[in-house]
Amino acid sequence: MSRHLDMALDQVKMAVEVTRGLARGLTPVGETPGGLWRALERLTDDYRVIKGISCDLSVEGEVDAIATDIGNHLYRIAQEALANAVRHGKATQLEVKLDRNGDFYRMSITDNGTGFKGQAKPDGTGLGLRSMTARTRFIGGDIQYDVQRETGTRVTIQWPVIRTENGHRRPRASSLRAT
Repeated sequence: MSRHLDMALDQVKMAVEVTRGLARGLTPVGETPGGLWRALERLTDDYRVIKGISCDLSVEGEVDAIATDIGNHLYRIAQEALANAVRHGKATQLEVKLDRNGDFYRMSITDNGTGFKGQAKPDGTGLGLRSMTARTRFIGGDIQYDVQRETGTRVTIQWPVIRTENGHRRPRASSLRAT
């Protein structure tokens, strides 16, 4: 009887682990301070370990206070930019940088790939590019593409640090509801 109970407990533990993994996939950025850079660290580690591609993360300045909802959008942007660099640009080296400079945060994803099919700038018609642009606008930021056919592509997202007088983050206009 105890053997069956042990097997049942093992199955419950596995189910809990699978459920947690699925939940992390839906919202990869944790709610603890530094959640975004920790999620980006896992993402870049996955590229190195699983895909065997050189992928580094650098973090500068005070970035621990980036809100979870904004962080989840930025994580998905980084995820899309890295996937595009490998899939379409045939990149073999990737770098993600996250920093804060004054009243702005910035995240850049740089690769050594071939760029956007010979174009100097992306045409913005692909679903992934439209998604990155929409996510950037949603957080009140700007996105820029710097394409160099010989040295790769850099995608840079910059968005404001939003604070009130007491230092807490103000809600974005898009998150306010009329009552």
